[in-house]
Amino acid sequence: MTIFCDNCGKENRDVAKFCIVCGNALEQTVISTGPLPKGIKLDERITIIELIKAGGMGAVYKASYDKLHKICAVKELLPSYGTPEELNRATEWFKREARLLAKLDHPNLPGFVDCFVCNSRYYIVMNFIEGDDLENRLEKEGAPGLPEKDIVDWSKQVLEVLDYLHNQKPPIIYRDLKPGNIMITKEGRAILIDFGIARVVPDYGRARKTAVGTNGYASVEQCRGHAEPRSDLYGLAATMHHLLTGVEPLPFKFEPVRKIIPTVSPNLEYIIMKALKEKIDDRFPSAKEMLKALNVFFPAGKSIVAISSAGRQPTRQLRKPGKKFWEFTMGGSVSSSPAVFEQHVYFGSSDKKLYCVQSKTGGKIWDFDTGSYTFLSSPCIKEGFVYYGSGKNLYCLDAKTGKKIWSFETILGFQCSLRVVDECVYFGSTEKKLYCLNARDGSKIWEFETGGCVVSSPFICEGFIFVGSDDYTFYCLDAKEGKKVWEFKTGGMIKSSPCVREGYVYFGSNDKTLYCMDIKRGKKVWEFKTGFWVSSSPYVVDGYVYFGSDDKKIYSFESKTGAKNWHFQCENRIGSSPCIVNGFVYFGCCDKRFYCLDTRNGKKCWDFETSGEIWSSACIVDGFLYFGNNDKKLYCLDTGSPINKGGNTLSGQEY
Repeated sequence: MTIFCDNCGKENRDVAKFCIVCGNALEQTVISTGPLPKGIKLDERITIIELIKAGGMGAVYKASYDKLHKICAVKELLPSYGTPEELNRATEWFKREARLLAKLDHPNLPGFVDCFVCNSRYYIVMNFIEGDDLENRLEKEGAPGLPEKDIVDWSKQVLEVLDYLHNQKPPIIYRDLKPGNIMITKEGRAILIDFGIARVVPDYGRARKTAVGTNGYASVEQCRGHAEPRSDLYGLAATMHHLLTGVEPLPFKFEPVRKIIPTVSPNLEYIIMKALKEKIDDRFPSAKEMLKALNVFFPAGKSIVAISSAGRQPTRQLRKPGKKFWEFTMGGSVSSSPAVFEQHVYFGSSDKKLYCVQSKTGGKIWDFDTGSYTFLSSPCIKEGFVYYGSGKNLYCLDAKTGKKIWSFETILGFQCSLRVVDECVYFGSTEKKLYCLNARDGSKIWEFETGGCVVSSPFICEGFIFVGSDDYTFYCLDAKEGKKVWEFKTGGMIKSSPCVREGYVYFGSNDKTLYCMDIKRGKKVWEFKTGFWVSSSPYVVDGYVYFGSDDKKIYSFESKTGAKNWHFQCENRIGSSPCIVNGFVYFGCCDKRFYCLDTRNGKKCWDFETSGEIWSSACIVDGFLYFGNNDKKLYCLDTGSPINKGGNTLSGQEY
């Protein structure tokens, strides 16, 4: 037991009857090593008014700073710890917090007033925040979660704070984002509190590895002691998920938000689930970019669109999804997929030309006449250059002017789309070969011969190339030398282009099967038999794989188990590869319609009717969808909401 004098705050032995400093009687002032009672004076300047919160590491009080005549919040480090090491660690955390707060100045952070030591306890004095933390607010008002509009507003404010902290020199990583550490004032201002485990990280690589945080809100890398700025984005996303759904998070296990609360905006779900990605590089690159995404989807002053649980169609739309924005007519069909770069759309046609048109108006900027017959290759844009194939030739053009830089001639030509990675161009050919060229001058680096035409477009990942061939074989090659690493035999030609995600490669075959393979071992993980050929290329996102089949169906499966989620029946075969953006599946069909489905249940949201079969896969940028058609037109449709502003969302073959 310890006795504190309620006059001067001096610590006395538990047998003392009078204060050893001021002589004040100590009757009924005996307290434990727990929180301080009301009325205690600290350091002759702070008077405790009431306890706000107490925990294992300390307590927070509402107090009066007598010399300044103001109400303040006082945070105290309790001296009762199990071991000297625990006490030393807690003391160091507390001193670090005081140093951090003293140098920070932001409207969404608690203002630092003072710090001192009294009776072997450490104290930080901050401006008092009149409000409630989100943990209490969720408990009192959650039904089961809190309003989406409020969560969006609070999250924007927290992201502004995180951007401020992460751009300090050296950066400050907060490391403990959770509802209990966000205070909301009566005016609706979000204040980030409790910097006990925040940390200055001068060098991520050499920093001492300490696993801290709160279970459920801490990312994998933070639990392993490797916290960095994007770890805070994970913590905020976990907090948003909890506040929306009312479901307290378990470590690394988050159901899609709309699976729990169907009325949540798909835009918000997209942002939250992206920030919750296990791999750091799959999240937003910074707090600023995550804030930018929120501002694009939810501009200040605009109402958030409510989504019905039945069809999840907006009850109020600023734009109409599926509405034609413009169309561009040319002299031939467009079966390849367009690409968009810097507000320009690039696509090829069977009229022997490659076109460049304005993405907003469809006005032609230039065209390039190849003089060759129909081609199926889709253009690829890289560092200001356009790469595409027509007839026997692969071309490299200046993206702005359409001027030819170089060309490479094959023997029989090719139909697959090419890939440009690390200054190398990879593509398959009709003469049964896969080529690797130098992207700068078109010189050949290596070639690999298969037993059949290579129509499948290669996928390059972690130094390996994955590609199928008409010889019924799927190959994994070394990207640098073109040497075979492994191969897998199927029962049919492989025209589907592969997709690689989280250690697995997915592809379809004309043996009516979609395959999932382990990329390191070349072993089959699972397969699914459809009713006919699978020439559509799969798209994998958020734990699900989507693909179309010539059996007139598009499917959704769990990517790791192969368990079927749903299928959607069309009126003709599906050769177009699906594109999944913001919770919706977009794809064209040979029944002359372009479809938009709900990723959750496969229900149709809208369709757009054309006059020709659709083999072209979609490209979606800034909320607008571009695809080619056999009716000799390129279409631009409005998806209804802006997405990935400033970046490209390509077809299912691109990641």
